[in-house]
Amino acid sequence: MDYRNFSYEEQHGSSRSGLFSILSHICRLVTTITSILSHTLALLVLVCFITLLVLINEVSELDSDKAAEMIAAQNLTTPPSAYEKTPVLYFDLQGSVCEYPFSTSQMQTLARLLDERLTGRVSHTIFDLEQALEYAAQDSDLKEIVFNLDGLEQLSLSNAERIGAALDKLKAQDPKKQITMLSTAYSTTAYALAAHADKVLLDPMGGVNLTGIGINNLYYRDLFKRFKLEPYVFRAGAYKAAVEPYLRSDMSEEVRTELRGIATELWDNYTAALKTRKALAGQTAVLPDSWTYLSKLRAQKGMQAKLDLSEGLVDELKPLNEVRAAYAKQYGTLTDDTLEPKVTDYRDYLKYENHPKVSSSSKIALIFGLGEITSREESPLNFTPNNLLPLLEQICLDREIKAVVVYLNSPGGEVEASEQIRRALQEVRDHGKKVIVAMHGTAASGAYLIATASDYIFATPNTLTGSIGVFALSLGVDGLLNEYGVQEDGVATHEFAEAYLGRPLPAQLKAIYQTGVEGIYQVFIDTVSKSRKLKAEDYLNFAEGRVFLARQAQQLGLIDQVGSLNEALDKACELSSLKREEVEVVKLLPEENNSLNLLQSLILRASIRTLPLSMVKAELDYFTGLERVSTPQGERPKVMALSPWQADFSHQH
Repeated sequence: MDYRNFSYEEQHGSSRSGLFSILSHICRLVTTITSILSHTLALLVLVCFITLLVLINEVSELDSDKAAEMIAAQNLTTPPSAYEKTPVLYFDLQGSVCEYPFSTSQMQTLARLLDERLTGRVSHTIFDLEQALEYAAQDSDLKEIVFNLDGLEQLSLSNAERIGAALDKLKAQDPKKQITMLSTAYSTTAYALAAHADKVLLDPMGGVNLTGIGINNLYYRDLFKRFKLEPYVFRAGAYKAAVEPYLRSDMSEEVRTELRGIATELWDNYTAALKTRKALAGQTAVLPDSWTYLSKLRAQKGMQAKLDLSEGLVDELKPLNEVRAAYAKQYGTLTDDTLEPKVTDYRDYLKYENHPKVSSSSKIALIFGLGEITSREESPLNFTPNNLLPLLEQICLDREIKAVVVYLNSPGGEVEASEQIRRALQEVRDHGKKVIVAMHGTAASGAYLIATASDYIFATPNTLTGSIGVFALSLGVDGLLNEYGVQEDGVATHEFAEAYLGRPLPAQLKAIYQTGVEGIYQVFIDTVSKSRKLKAEDYLNFAEGRVFLARQAQQLGLIDQVGSLNEALDKACELSSLKREEVEVVKLLPEENNSLNLLQSLILRASIRTLPLSMVKAELDYFTGLERVSTPQGERPKVMALSPWQADFSHQH
């Protein structure tokens, strides 16, 4: 609006000049007031912002204890005043069990607890379970250890073996403590854990679902032909089964023979472990053939639980609510208004009991390589060079760290990423520190390449290892595009600059990729031969993409000893001339740039008090997402050292 119009009309004696004059003054007054308020508000915001910057500079992060206090204050965890130790240590394994120790990051801690409150699913770490059992073995106040496996979502065989070993150790130290397992139903891996108990309870409507081992795959050759797709496969290693699905419509006889042997040995190891249970010791077959099983099931009128009881797989059939009532009758209830029995949750036991902790200037570092090895980073837990190299550099520079144990459970992955990590491990050795590898589950291909930069290699009996071979894979879509009228044309200064989307890949580029893969394969063989003191000319025995279990891998010289993580830690102490009881084991995780800063802490504190937990979780996910960075993949086919097989009891692909 132009205020000069009012002045103009006023000078010309308009009949509305008085009104316009009043309006003019009002507008000027409002403008002045608005201007003053705007400047004042801007100044106020500026002062607040500067104050906030000063506060953030002085208190850039709230430590994890403050975050824990904030969470506990909102009743997201058990307050210390409510804790009371009872004779029963209770492990409710509803949810999943992971191999990583929990992060101490404030965001991760809060996210985990919020997810638990919202979904009812609980995350457990194998290290907490082992630690609680170790403490329980020395605790004379505890009379019984109870594991509730009902609702257990994921439990790998390697984790079941580790928990089982901790239970065996507890029984050896204190045979008087009773170990009880209970569940509505037991999966194959859950039962591998349950078999270590003194007493196995099963719901009458449930069952022990032993299935054997199935290793299966999908094959796409006929599908590719139908849609005129051309798989470009470049491989080195006759047994590299990872690429067979793209080239065949069925499993090759070489791979079939290899996997049949592995599946048979895995099942033999599994059933042998079950027969340490007295009721199963004399049985010839834990899982009979299907017709025999059907005959026995009919004899029990179709009730699987009764069949399991008669076969000695379980000790008693009892509904879980009756089990709960029996414990409540014996030990009382948590409060007067609940039926929950008074038992000690293992997480509270770890948190509120005074347990001895080793603090020493001599340390063994424990780092983790889990999942597929990649250069793409979506989480601090990804098996990537960006996550692990800073840890290995820290180990090199820390004089208190005398050795490092690398825990591997990985089928391999990108060759370039694997080699970066292998070189960094070798640098740790060059700094005079021992490197021990503990392989669990699967440690094959690129993961095994990493393991070669070590002084000693352990593997559990069921660890799949080897798969020493290399491949690269791409898919030609020119046939499909041309079929529907899409053509490609353009100019380029070199063949490498062409896209080859609507045209087939030329023979010279195929030859280049194949030659590159063969070259990397030869480096792989040479690296393994040199580190393991094998003859490179004997590579047909240990390479070519073949996969081995620990027993055969040890015979071939690919590993040094069949053993567990604890034995690997003992060996690290031995090679470093240290006593295990005087050494502190430090679990190192990639640093997470998502600690709560002051502003985020204030927002979350207010949100927890006023908003639904689902909205708080959304806020937290947003804060976490701000810190995630992904590394883009290159355009050329990735050269992979990857095994398609996993050592577990599920259908593999």
